[in-house]
Amino acid sequence: MAIQSAEGERLLAGVPAPLRLASAHAVGADGRVASGGDTAAPIAAVLPGGRVFAPVLRGLGPVTRGGYTLVARNRSRLGRLVTPTMSARADELIESRARAG
Repeated sequence: MAIQSAEGERLLAGVPAPLRLASAHAVGADGRVASGGDTAAPIAAVLPGGRVFAPVLRGLGPVTRGGYTLVARNRSRLGRLVTPTMSARADELIESRARAG
């Protein structure tokens, strides 16, 4: 969900406002917030087939955080690889899951 939405702001209330847009965040069912590269393991843990990778990502903490930083710093270049068709498919999938959830 959008960080700047009412729900995003509620979930990230413990994150200082200037830092909310500085990176990605994941909020667990227990309310714990992970930010930046530390989001990889908790996100993987809830994805189909990702549960097996979560401990590896957690164990490789510095490497995972470095990978996140590398991607984040190059997101403009990497974004050019996303075609309009890929973007539309992703939007449709997100919408369908939001309706179902």
